[in-house]
Amino acid sequence: MPVVVAAIETSVDDVLRTSEHAAAAGADAIAIAPPFYMALGQADIVRFGRQVADESKLPAYLYNVPFGNLPQFNVRVLEALSGLDPILGLKDSSGDFEQLKQAIAIFAGRPECSVLVGPERMLLAALRERADGGVCGGANLLPHLYVHLYEAYLRDDVALSDALQQRVVAVEEDFYGVGAAESGLVRGLKTALEVQGIGTAVMAPPYASPSEEEYAEIRKTLLRWKDVAVSEKQVMV
Repeated sequence: MPVVVAAIETSVDDVLRTSEHAAAAGADAIAIAPPFYMALGQADIVRFGRQVADESKLPAYLYNVPFGNLPQFNVRVLEALSGLDPILGLKDSSGDFEQLKQAIAIFAGRPECSVLVGPERMLLAALRERADGGVCGGANLLPHLYVHLYEAYLRDDVALSDALQQRVVAVEEDFYGVGAAESGLVRGLKTALEVQGIGTAVMAPPYASPSEEEYAEIRKTLLRWKDVAVSEKQVMV
């Protein structure tokens, strides 16, 4: 299975050092976002992407990060970078569906590239626009649900795809808002995973780990999902 390492840093030099480390560890590619902290113009972002493509030890996926007011690879930047062989595609978590559709069109001439959607509410709509897939937080928790959705889309099973998309939205509603809003998605997923015996709910400082009440609520919520995605029939129940 390919491994893509996030190389999201504040300078090109740091991105390249992370890429070198990832390559030495056996990774297949890196994911890059425009450097943060200082404001960037469009020409700066294009220059950043080209330098990484030229000098990185690994090929790169572009990544529009969803949080804060971070710089983005907009359509014009994507047009400038999409023809570079070391650029393998885009993960777009911006939430801008029109931009996502344009990105799909931009990379359409390079079948070796992938355009992936971040926001799970847009997953099925993105697939129907010929996105290649999604990077879904909930798939850490309920992977079969997302696999079934993708397979139903491939079979052109519209009714099942629509029903499964609603279940994906329900995952977001049930698990992505635990505690402080800024870190609620990660806290909810980590807590639900620990309840299932995977990893730990402990959050890295300065973020707060779940309270006893939050932990108990997630445990209760998981009972409603205990049979989900075992089979398509059960998913529909």
